[in-house]
Amino acid sequence: MLSFRSSKIFALDFILKGLVMKKSDIDWSKVQKFEENEQEVTLKLECKRSEVTVEKKVNIKYQILQYKNFYIRVLLKPFYVESDLTSTRPNIDNVITFLQSQLLAKYKNIALRNKQNKAFYNTLEVDDKKSINILYHHAKIDQYKGKNLGNFWLGKSKQEYKISDLTKSDFENFLSLERFVEILTHDNCAYCNISIANILELSQNALYTKRARGYAMEVDQKDPLQSYSDENCVACCYWCNNAKTDEFSASEFKEIARGINKVWRDRGIDIEFQENSPIWNK
Repeated sequence: MLSFRSSKIFALDFILKGLVMKKSDIDWSKVQKFEENEQEVTLKLECKRSEVTVEKKVNIKYQILQYKNFYIRVLLKPFYVESDLTSTRPNIDNVITFLQSQLLAKYKNIALRNKQNKAFYNTLEVDDKKSINILYHHAKIDQYKGKNLGNFWLGKSKQEYKISDLTKSDFENFLSLERFVEILTHDNCAYCNISIANILELSQNALYTKRARGYAMEVDQKDPLQSYSDENCVACCYWCNNAKTDEFSASEFKEIARGINKVWRDRGIDIEFQENSPIWNK
């Protein structure tokens, strides 16, 4: 028999379970589409650390899924991302706020990676990627200035930073927030020319990736040996980004991009290869 105290704990636990749920608890066969919409909205992104604010009109497509008394916001465009479960019925303002937070998080993560790379170069007293690559591939087993490059590459001796460590100076001579938003809300890959609409169409029956990545454009450095800058960064699909890696310049990647474009056309997507794009001159 339950005591008064244990019955209160049981009741409280039952109430909390009704208010809080994890995605792992969902029976996806019972999830319903509560709303789907596509419209133009105005994004306002404020990066307090760089002291920059950007406003931009973009077309977004989103879904709101419902499971019992819970909701999930799903952005389909400009990139695919799901929110956590919420017991509050979302509206368009919630969706815009969610999109803004996701974009800012991506921007800060790129800035953080850039800060870590610079610290890595400084530690090795080398100031460019090409020198680091040569040192790593040809001397990774040996000691370089008393340091083991293998350990450095694995990050064991690499200074770790957090988002909170970013300062205004880390955004100087770096990809601007305005250019970043332009890239992440761009509709076509600079290399194979696939669009977000094409990707969503292929996702119905002709995409094999099991990752969440792939449903949005990503930021790519045309010349991987150069820095993240407005001039050196373009919108790139997940597949071209993976294939290009940090090895190929844009001009070297042209024939590979042509092959990826052919695969999309073979799968039924009518997209033209941009033969005379100025990007191939980089």
